[in-house]
Amino acid sequence: MLFDIRKTLALPPSFAEQWREAVDALRGPPTLGLRDAMDALRGPPTLGLRDAMDALREGTDLDDAPDALVHARAPARPPPAPATTKTHRGAPLIHDWPRIIQLDDEFCRTYFADNKRVPGWKGREDALREVLGNTTPHLKTLQQHLPKIALLKERNSRSI
Repeated sequence: MLFDIRKTLALPPSFAEQWREAVDALRGPPTLGLRDAMDALRGPPTLGLRDAMDALREGTDLDDAPDALVHARAPARPPPAPATTKTHRGAPLIHDWPRIIQLDDEFCRTYFADNKRVPGWKGREDALREVLGNTTPHLKTLQQHLPKIALLKERNSRSI
C-alpha cells in the first residue's frame, strides 16, 4: 500500500497540480473538432452580413447592399495640408546659394577684366568673406557648389 504524506498532513496541493487544474478549467469540456471550436469563437452571424450574402445571391449591386463592416472601418484620414512656398522639409538652409553664386560671378568678371586671368579659389573665398562676413561657407563647400572655371580646370589637371 502506497503511503501519501500529503493526505496525512493535509498539505496544500503542489504548484504542478494547481497549474494542471487551471489549464483544465480554461480548456473547458472537450470538443468534437476544430469546426466546433471555431463556431463557438465566431458566435452567431450578424444580420448585416447575412443580408449582404442574400443580396449577392440575388444579384443586386454591391453599392445598394447594406455595409456590414461599417463598425470595423477606421475613420478617414484628414487631407494633407496645402503646400506653400514656405514649407521646407529637412534642416533649414544655412547659406543663401543664389546670392553667393551671384556675388561670385560678379567678382570673377571684374577680376578677369582687371587682371586678364582667372581668380583662384582663395581669392574667390576672400571676396565673398568681405561681403558676407562670418556666414561665408568653407572653401571646400564653395568648391563643391560654385561652378568651376575652365582655366582653373586646365591648370589643376596639368599640375597632377
